[in-house]
Amino acid sequence: MKISKTMTTHNQHGTFNWFEVDGETYILFKVGNTSALLNRHYDDVTEQQNTIYRLLDTPP
Repeated sequence: MKISKTMTTHNQHGTFNWFEVDGETYILFKVGNTSALLNRHYDDVTEQQNTIYRLLDTPP
């Protein structure tokens, strides 16, 4: 699995961490202590979140 972090954006809704895993774009959306993992179509794929955090080597 190849991961490359591409960018982080912020707005009034929260923080968006955009990155690619094996060519697929994902967005880690964080507001305070709550986060959700979205795919490029903004579908919630949070069940994959623990795997992504492990790959990013960051705490959830």
